[in-house]
Amino acid sequence: MPRISSKNERTPKDEHTPDPNYERNPVDVHVGGRVRKFRISAGMSEEELRTALGVTAEKMHAYESGAMRIGPGLLYEVSKLLNCPPTAFFDDMNLGNSAA
Repeated sequence: MPRISSKNERTPKDEHTPDPNYERNPVDVHVGGRVRKFRISAGMSEEELRTALGVTAEKMHAYESGAMRIGPGLLYEVSKLLNCPPTAFFDDMNLGNSAA
């Protein structure tokens, strides 16, 4: 028998929905911006990339703006589609007090 959740509990369906109250993490903003930069450099539209990834326009915009974190599996798929190493999304990241 399926489990019924309360109204206040997040369900799997809305688990990956952009949260308007999410405080953007600087790493997410940087990675999302790099995805956008590499997508544009590759001559790919946002629609082409999101269609290849199977995500909605809302999610794609949220990923690129840093409003939503891109998981490692999806980031790997993005790197394959944009023909760049996954580490390229973290290049030039300056977040201040980093461990040496």
